[in-house]
Amino acid sequence: MKKKLLFVLLISVCLLTVIGCGKKEEKIETFKVEFAGVDVTPGEKLDISKINKDYDKSEVPDCALGGKGIVYTFEEVEISTSEEGKIFSVYFIDPNMKTEEGISLGDDISKVKEAYGNKDFSEGEDGLIYKKGNVEVSFVISDDKVYSIEYTLIVE
Repeated sequence: MKKKLLFVLLISVCLLTVIGCGKKEEKIETFKVEFAGVDVTPGEKLDISKINKDYDKSEVPDCALGGKGIVYTFEEVEISTSEEGKIFSVYFIDPNMKTEEGISLGDDISKVKEAYGNKDFSEGEDGLIYKKGNVEVSFVISDDKVYSIEYTLIVE
């Protein structure tokens, strides 16, 4: 009886090990932007050493993620992170920066809807907001042109 129980227990452990080892962590499909050859994705950690560009660094209170936040300001974008480096937001500064879908500051609203979809958005106070996974990208629109672009981690 003890041998049977030990055998069943051993088989169970082996099966759990095989099943557990076979699992791969699935990445959530979300919005990201490539900057200086680095994928910058809200919710993931920023390795600032991989971005070979000059920047200003500021420390600010982090109301969204708690604690202290860090803001890295480049000529093209502003990246806000938690103290640990988790990216909270990416704000476009330079009109030459493009979203992964090809949208930049100054583009027409029709180009945004064509690239992101004409119905999968919510209308914010000043523009359009698209969500994918745990990130939203918001476009502030003025006179039917993109005035502002920002990626933001959705924190609940």
